[in-house]
Amino acid sequence: GEKLLRLTLVEKEKVFGKNHPSTVATMLNLGLLLKEMGNFDLARRQLGYVVQVQSDIYGENDAAVLKTMELIATIHVEQRMYDAALIILKQVLASKLMEFGKNHPDTVGVLETIAEVHMHDKDWENAKDVYMKASYAREERSGKNDPTALNCYNRLGKICEKLEDYNECTLQYKKLLGGTI
Repeated sequence: GEKLLRLTLVEKEKVFGKNHPSTVATMLNLGLLLKEMGNFDLARRQLGYVVQVQSDIYGENDAAVLKTMELIATIHVEQRMYDAALIILKQVLASKLMEFGKNHPDTVGVLETIAEVHMHDKDWENAKDVYMKASYAREERSGKNDPTALNCYNRLGKICEKLEDYNECTLQYKKLLGGTI
């Protein structure tokens, strides 16, 4: 698979040039394949190159660029390089805040990803703080019964269990169950 993608990439660069959408898609696919093969260092380098090319074509705040940056962050998480993942995700968050505002689903999705990175790192306090922000944003935009808000309550409940903050834990689980307990 990798060899074929590399050959395809060489041919597409010859025919279309490196900035053609088809060539960029093949570059991205090669990075994804390398990630799936567990070759994380090469995958990060490949996807970093994709970010550069996408930024040249579309601008650095384009959705495709930000999505590729998020992919790079997931590779850092798989390698337990949490600080590196957080640096990238905070750049993505800053762009999405400027573009969409704090309550947009894309912005809140990045907040939730940041919280998940903190959870992987067992940094429960920061995970709680970030999930709280995400939870408030989900509530403001879609209401307390929205499935994405309910997921936040569930995650917050689990985090509060880890922190042994049982009052907050109970509150989050009550929200999750619609206040029925």
